[in-house]
Amino acid sequence: MLSLIACCDKTLAIGYKNKLLYHLPADMKHFKEKTEGKICIQGRSTYESIIGITGKPLQNRRNIILTRDQNFKPDYSSFVYHSIEEVLKLIQGQVNTDEEVMVIGGSMIYKAFLPYADKVYLTIVDSESNEADSYFPMLDDHWKVTNKQHNEADEKNKYNYFFLTFENKCRQK
Repeated sequence: MLSLIACCDKTLAIGYKNKLLYHLPADMKHFKEKTEGKICIQGRSTYESIIGITGKPLQNRRNIILTRDQNFKPDYSSFVYHSIEEVLKLIQGQVNTDEEVMVIGGSMIYKAFLPYADKVYLTIVDSESNEADSYFPMLDDHWKVTNKQHNEADEKNKYNYFFLTFENKCRQK
C-alpha cells in the first residue's frame, strides 16, 4: 500500500524555500507515528531539509531519495533512485502488499506518486500562509475522506488543525 503524508494550509501550501510552513508538535508526533518503521520516499530537497534540521536522516525508517542528480551521495543508511519507475519496482518487489510505504515530499514527489497512491494523510492547518512556493497536489473526486479529526490550538500548537485521511476509491480492494 502506498500512502502520501503532508502538512499544508487551507490552500494546500506545504513549504517555502525548502522549509515547512508550520511547526506543530502534534503534527510532528502524528508524522512520526505514521512513518516510523516504514519505507519513506522523499525528494532530494526534502531529504536535505531534514538533514539540515536534525543533522541526520529520519531514524527508524528506510529512507529512499528520488533525485535526477546522478552524483548525489546520501548518508550511508539511505538509498538513492533516479526514476519513479525504479522506486515503484522496488516497492512491488520488496514489500508485502499489506505493508504501507510512505511518500513524505516534496511537491514534485507528491505529484509523481499520487496516481499510484492508495491513501493520503493530510494535516490541514486552519491558516493561509503569505509565503509559499510548494503545494500539495489537488485531490480529485477519486478520493474520499474516511477519517477526520479536528484539533484546537493550544499552548504547543499555535493553530487549529485537522488530521484527514483520504482513500482512493478507485484502488480499494
